[in-house]
Amino acid sequence: MRMGCLQKSVWITPRDIRPDYDDLDRAAAVDSVAFLLEARTVLGYGNQSLVQEAWNFDHINEVQRLYVAFISENLARLSSTKATPEELMQLLRMEHQAFAQAMSIDPLLPEELLPSDYIGQRAYALHQECLEHVAGQL
Repeated sequence: MRMGCLQKSVWITPRDIRPDYDDLDRAAAVDSVAFLLEARTVLGYGNQSLVQEAWNFDHINEVQRLYVAFISENLARLSSTKATPEELMQLLRMEHQAFAQAMSIDPLLPEELLPSDYIGQRAYALHQECLEHVAGQL
C-alpha cells in the first residue's frame, strides 16, 4: 500500500486507509494485533517535515546513486558486448546484492511524500531494465 515504515511496527501514509483496514480486519481479525491511528501532524510536524526529520534522504540518495552508477555502467557494457550465461548470472548476483543494499534503507514512501531529489525510482527503473536485458540475452 506504499506506506512508509517509520519504525519497525509503525507505518505512515498520507492516504485514508480505513476501508482497506476494515477489509483486512474482517478477513483476518487484525484488530487484536494492530491499531489504526489517524493524525494530521506528529509532534507538530506536517507530512514533508516528518519525512525530512524521520529519514536521512541525503544518505539514502548517496547509496542509491552508487547503485545507479554501478548498474548504468554494467548496462552500457552489456549493450556493447555479448556476455556468456555465466557472466550474466554473475552480474545478476552482484546486481541483486547491490539493489538490496540500495533499497534496504529506503522507507518506500508513497510518491506524494518523497523529497523532490529522491532517486529511488530511477534505481528501481534501472533494476527492472537490467533484469529485462539479462532475460533477453539468456
